[in-house]
Amino acid sequence: MMTSPLPQGTDGEGGELRLVERPCPLCGTDNHAGGALGCSRPPWLVKQCAQCRFVYLEQAPAYEELCTRLEWEGAYEREVRRRRQAHPVLEALSSAVKRVRPGGTRIRRFRRLLRRYVEPGPLLDIGCGDGSLLAANGDRHDLYGIEISDPLATRAQAVVAGHGGRVLHTDAVSGAAEFADGFFAGITMYMYLEHELDPMRILAASRRLLAPGGRLLISVPNYASLNRRVSGNTWCGFRLPEHVNYFTPRSLCAMCARSGLAVVRCGFSDRLPISDSFVAVLRADEGA
Repeated sequence: MMTSPLPQGTDGEGGELRLVERPCPLCGTDNHAGGALGCSRPPWLVKQCAQCRFVYLEQAPAYEELCTRLEWEGAYEREVRRRRQAHPVLEALSSAVKRVRPGGTRIRRFRRLLRRYVEPGPLLDIGCGDGSLLAANGDRHDLYGIEISDPLATRAQAVVAGHGGRVLHTDAVSGAAEFADGFFAGITMYMYLEHELDPMRILAASRRLLAPGGRLLISVPNYASLNRRVSGNTWCGFRLPEHVNYFTPRSLCAMCARSGLAVVRCGFSDRLPISDSFVAVLRADEGA
């Protein structure tokens, strides 16, 4: 992958951004000559792979930009403001539905799956943010995290203090390399993999890190959702340039299989057509 400068001012903050030119993250096909999808917002071009149909951002911000001008917390706040201004009625309705949705909020359902599928032992949250997910599991696990944002990593470190672990302030691939094979009883990726420049590489690293019987839990936006089809180019999952991968249940499972992971669970209740996200539980594929 190569980096290239973005013209002055096009990042919304002034100055240049360093970009990474990406082939398809799933099959490696170069789609540079192909047309961009309608959800693109130049210079951010979203492509659908001509070979495997995976949807991804072709030119994405380099890792160092995610530590500074495109840090998650600032980008998220800007996106929330944009949605509320552009679609105030739709956003109000969406918030009301989330409060009364069967099974509770998305994060609560994810935590329940974690408790069900991950045995006590070391737990790694990749893209751990401020440590909120880890905080709910200190009674069963030694807590570890990887977070690229310095302010969030600092807050997460305060959460894991006293629970036998630590938070690494770095990109996920570099952070995963710091741990021994088979160290973790469980690994979580909650709304992280859509941000990752090299998702196949971190999935393969996660397989290496899982102990026998260990589980990997992933939650990502669902590009195949009915909401995306109805909303079109205004779908809430289109966050450019923060979201660089657009997964469907099929494409995520295919990527995991190529990374040596086998699906334990990704059933209908985990990928409801009306939901903007879905969940998968995986294990190391011993035959891979």
